[in-house]
Amino acid sequence: MNNQSSSVSLHSTTSPEEYWRHQRLLLLERQKQAEHRTAEWQAAVAEFDKQLANIPLVPFEWADKKHLPKIRTIFDMAREKIFMPRKTTRKAAVGDFTVIALESTGTRLKDGILSLSAMKCRDFQAMSAFSTVINPNDKITTAAPTVSAILPALIAYIDKDDLLAHNMPIVLKFLYKYGFDYRDNHKNRRLFDTQKMAEHKLSSVMDNFDLPTVCLYYSVFREKINTLSDCLATAKVYAALLDEYEVA
Repeated sequence: MNNQSSSVSLHSTTSPEEYWRHQRLLLLERQKQAEHRTAEWQAAVAEFDKQLANIPLVPFEWADKKHLPKIRTIFDMAREKIFMPRKTTRKAAVGDFTVIALESTGTRLKDGILSLSAMKCRDFQAMSAFSTVINPNDKITTAAPTVSAILPALIAYIDKDDLLAHNMPIVLKFLYKYGFDYRDNHKNRRLFDTQKMAEHKLSSVMDNFDLPTVCLYYSVFREKINTLSDCLATAKVYAALLDEYEVA
């Protein structure tokens, strides 16, 4: 990304205060580009939409009866550790993963999931996607599957990949209550969280680390906001954030 490479170059030639002031101004500039739908913004959105449209969706079957999950609690999730990159981390070693994104009716554990998507990436490039609307009440209907009904297909799709999400604790919180355990078929699976990485590296630029704000900072411009779009945006932000860690 051109903006990112220029900022890295600026970092090596200015004081930290000057560098972060410049980065804050860049964020304001990109927010104005999105607000005014500039030609640059429109071109970036068109390219994002093109990339998203070219990612094949995998077919999957969902059960016509409720999948009986294992019993998981919020305490299970609290023990999960998020992997944080270091300068010694090789970028090639963290470029294969599956992104997960979900939309819910709220942030409380009793709230339901409205849609869920996953995207398999190899060398940071999206290869395929898994996406579905969800019945948030987890009741069997013919219109939309329950989380319980699609969970076996989702686990099979993820296979042995590392997992990436923006705000991983929220994603795990909702999936855990339906019996999802990312360690079931791969005990050494790593979890990556772009929100936690952004909080670690961009606290001098922004106060809000939600996905739309971090996307603006890295010029990941998009117009359609849904879980499938979130997956691609998160993968792009992840690759850009690794450059902040100077991962080679």
